[in-house]
Amino acid sequence: MFKGLHKTDLPDSTFPTYTEWFEAGKKGTKNREDCEELYQYLDSAERMLTDICKKYSRNLLLHGDLHHENILKNENGGYTIIDPKGVIGDPVFDLSRFILDEFRDDLTSEPNDVVIDFVQKLGDGVGIPCEILLRCLYIETVIWLFREELTNGESLEECQQLITNMKVAYGFVMDIQKNITKI
Repeated sequence: MFKGLHKTDLPDSTFPTYTEWFEAGKKGTKNREDCEELYQYLDSAERMLTDICKKYSRNLLLHGDLHHENILKNENGGYTIIDPKGVIGDPVFDLSRFILDEFRDDLTSEPNDVVIDFVQKLGDGVGIPCEILLRCLYIETVIWLFREELTNGESLEECQQLITNMKVAYGFVMDIQKNITKI
């Protein structure tokens, strides 16, 4: 299902790129003094995004909000994917919301090894390395926090779960990098 999801023939209407989504969050919060301690996460996510875009550079139409509630069983016994946001980028970026939704948008709901194991199995199933999916997960948590919440004026208190998810996702990336370095 995932492999046939992304379109190469882009429609005439203009969709934002995944990088533009990221930039919107960065631009929308640059004058928020209450976010200063969070900017280090924004900076590290930007570096990761740049690195991933160098390796994974296809420009396809992504769903942009792929998660369990947007995958419905149809009358033919197959599945229909609904409610796309529409964003241009590489398919590696289209699984982060799915991962978050698996854990009810709370990366602390299960032990870290359970989350990592799920991401590993998902990556094996779609042919994307676990490390890349974890980086994309981290980037997605940053985009969600900065672009969709803080840019729209949400307080840090209202965003505590998103901030926690971002920090946990960052920890996953740091842990897996340590393990790769040991090999």
